[in-house]
Amino acid sequence: MAEPALPQSNTHVEVALDSYVVTIDDDVLCATVAGSLAVCLYDAVEEAGAMLHLRVVPPNLETAVAELTDELLASDLLLLERCGAALRAACPAARHWQARLIVHLGVERQLAPSAQLLLAFVRAHAADSGIKVVEALEEAGTPLRLHFRPAMGWARIGR
Repeated sequence: MAEPALPQSNTHVEVALDSYVVTIDDDVLCATVAGSLAVCLYDAVEEAGAMLHLRVVPPNLETAVAELTDELLASDLLLLERCGAALRAACPAARHWQARLIVHLGVERQLAPSAQLLLAFVRAHAADSGIKVVEALEEAGTPLRLHFRPAMGWARIGR
């Protein structure tokens, strides 16, 4: 009797901090989420998707908080916009965008204030862009290992 064919393994693509990856293939986007926010974008009908990996800045930095926040949010907004434009260009037929947000609050939740501000910022951007946030997880402790498969819309988190 013939053995059943094994499913082909998906390509695993690492998403670095302060960057994004867009895919139209059945890839698995991966990141180590440690003091950062992973924005996992996908279309509920099409197979396209992306992961954006943003840094959470500690709330007790020496520099002026207002200037730091404006500067960082401006760079985060630029990355969000570029990722969205690349995603729309890669899959112009997609109309049912959804997002899963996973944020790491630090080992002892020390990044919670900054992380929650960044999370609120990303949620507002998603709402303005017509993206439905279907999940937002806040985790503390050891860093998370995230595997996101846009074609299926699932995200798996391990430690």
